[in-house]
Amino acid sequence: MKYTPAKGRISLSLERNNGNAVVQVSDTGLGIPSKEQSKIFDRFYRVERQGIDHVGGSGLGLAIARWIAEAHHGSIEVHSRVRKGSTFIVKLPIVQSST
Repeated sequence: MKYTPAKGRISLSLERNNGNAVVQVSDTGLGIPSKEQSKIFDRFYRVERQGIDHVGGSGLGLAIARWIAEAHHGSIEVHSRVRKGSTFIVKLPIVQSST
């Protein structure tokens, strides 16, 4: 939310696909440069933002999200374009109940 302008949009979806629960979170925010996208899930990594100094953070949120997804045998990925926004996709396997 902190990277989406006041009149921007954030959407959330959940679907079942090939035995996975797939959660997508999309925004119309600043976007992430393609050369930075492979690093954003690293602990303490923060994308340099020219002219934006009011956004705080430690660079741990996405690293924690990746750790949680992988701990549940899932994954997280990002698709992003600068000044267009980002979509984060989390895939988690659906466990069938034995009852």
